[in-house]
Formats: sequence, C-alpha cells, structure tokens
Amino acid sequence: MFDLRSDPDELRNIAFEHPELCAESRSRLKEYYQRHDFTEAFENGELKRFEHRKHEPRGFLNQAPRWGNTVFD
Repeated sequence: MFDLRSDPDELRNIAFEHPELCAESRSRLKEYYQRHDFTEAFENGELKRFEHRKHEPRGFLNQAPRWGNTVFD
C-alpha cells in the first residue's frame, strides 16, 4: 500500500503503518469478488494469499514505475 501523493514512485510501503486501511481494502475486495462471482479468487471461503514466487518470474514485481513523478488527482 502506497501514498501516491507523497510517494508517487511507490518506494515506501505503508501497509504496516495502517493495518486498518489494509483490512478495509481487503474486506471491500472480498465483497466485490463475491458480488461478481469471481470464485477463483477464493480458497476455503477466504481470499487467496498472493504468492510472490508465482508472479516474480513473469516480471510483475520489483519494477520501477514507468510514469516518473506523475501525481494523479
């Protein structure tokens, strides 16, 4: 989780500083997936955990943003 206004390059993960926001985001995501029958996102009734080892070889992680210092309002 990143504060895009103060950290547009997403260099400082603030998830551990704001666990309440993470929990709310996860809850909203779960509700959305349930409402739209996105069953592959679930395992034993809970959202599947993200597995870095499955995504890293595909080049989705540890990439610097390509948009530089752009801030979206």
